[in-house]
Amino acid sequence: MQPTELLNTVLPKLSKITGLPKNFPNNWKLCGLNIKSEPCETPEAVQDKIEAFAPKQGWLCFQSEVAYFCQQDFCKNHSIPSHAIILYGEVVNDQSSLHIREDGQGCWILTELTETQGDEYLVEEKRFLGEGKKLTPDELYYRIYWQYDEQYGYRQCAARFTEFRQEQNANKK
Repeated sequence: MQPTELLNTVLPKLSKITGLPKNFPNNWKLCGLNIKSEPCETPEAVQDKIEAFAPKQGWLCFQSEVAYFCQQDFCKNHSIPSHAIILYGEVVNDQSSLHIREDGQGCWILTELTETQGDEYLVEEKRFLGEGKKLTPDELYYRIYWQYDEQYGYRQCAARFTEFRQEQNANKK
């Protein structure tokens, strides 16, 4: 079953079943997705790629801490410490998300995900709660992409970080 058939025919029928969320399936959309991966061999190369990506928001996990940033021009205003090695992270600019992951063999894989017009994927937005600690984001938003597989049906094939949001009534911190 192709994404358009699922979105326009099957999901509206399912939404009438008791117990499904009221916005189901309204939070599902059709789209395309460009995915480009490239290896990086040194921590300096990873930092250079992140700076060239010009992130507006994101998080970077180092050996001893997780750094969150929510302002534009982070890389111009803050340098990644030379002694700190990025283990993994996710950053976002106006058009794309960049995943940073160690490959387990002393290198990193940087994967850029850009949503496009199209109908190859079903996409939904998901909200995740932050750690609830001081100086951490309240909410993290991701776009989750589902693709049809002849053998298994719809399977999640990608997820990309899109933004942080803070609670409006932040009494908890």
